Amino acid sequence: FFQTENINKETDFLEKLEKEQIDIIIVLAFAQFLGKRILDLPKLGCFNIHTSLLPKYRGAAPIQYAILNGDTSTGVSIQKMVKKMDAGDICHSQEVTISEQETGEQLYTKLKYQAALSLNTFINDLLKEKLVFEKQDETKVSFAPTLKREDGHIDLSKSSHKAFNQIRALYPWPGTFCFLDGKKLKVLEAQKVKNNHQDGLIAKFNDGKLRFSKVQLEGKKACSDIDLLNGYRGDGVLS
Repeated sequence: FFQTENINKETDFLEKLEKEQIDIIIVLAFAQFLGKRILDLPKLGCFNIHTSLLPKYRGAAPIQYAILNGDTSTGVSIQKMVKKMDAGDICHSQEVTISEQETGEQLYTKLKYQAALSLNTFINDLLKEKLVFEKQDETKVSFAPTLKREDGHIDLSKSSHKAFNQIRALYPWPGTFCFLDGKKLKVLEAQKVKNNHQDGLIAKFNDGKLRFSKVQLEGKKACSDIDLLNGYRGDGVLS
């Protein structure tokens, strides 16, 4: 077991690896670029397991961006690492569906298990020399940059569809929020409103409404919208 702040700068560790005659290095959710010295270490190369169907969503947050953009499917890719982010040749990919209600947390779990299955297939194909490498189409590249807390702000002047995807995608981190009578309101769950008679904390957008069904008001515990409203004495203005 080895832990480091920057794997490329741990000279003693790198020298030890060089003596091990390593066949392959596999990286998953590793936030650092591997330098040339590490990329050149293993006999068969360094490979990265990435949770999108490359070249779509290169970068740190492919799971969240798939939901943010309303995609109905994503997947797992295994690609040979090069000195450019997520740009290496692909040697395995597996599509995974995204359900309408699925959150970032739920999709992460689904893709985590698919990554394990894909890795098993990849290693078996590697041992049998059955791997086929395919170059990525650079004309189809898109990116999923690191998310920030401010990305969670729900803009009520935009579409309910966009907000619904945002709430699902950014749960549990960085989370989504708006303001209730000027106080920060975390929105943990939302439902599409299909009629004008639905009870609860209803947010109006330019194309429809959402019910913020599970929320957490600044300084309070998370609760249902009904429980919040039962004890609430403000004007109930969302912004």
